[in-house]
Amino acid sequence: MNYMGIDHHRQYSHITLARLLRTGDIPEVYKRSRENRGFQRVLRQRAFYVGKQTAVKNRLRALLAQQGEEIRREVLAAIERIPKMAMLVQ
Repeated sequence: MNYMGIDHHRQYSHITLARLLRTGDIPEVYKRSRENRGFQRVLRQRAFYVGKQTAVKNRLRALLAQQGEEIRREVLAAIERIPKMAMLVQ
């Protein structure tokens, strides 16, 4: 393949890479430890479930906004009694 100097770039790419490394234009790579990756995985899952819980509560509130005042008060009080995610994790 010799379109627009592709072979030329491939041939001299090691020189370009060396120049970028020398000038500091390529940032250092950070690799997380196994322990850190495990914690990150748990936190990502927790954020997912907290978001789901919030979505369900918001959907219920929207549904209740269309209902009568008495039913709305009862159900909103019940929603607030739903355990928080942090309590479920412990």
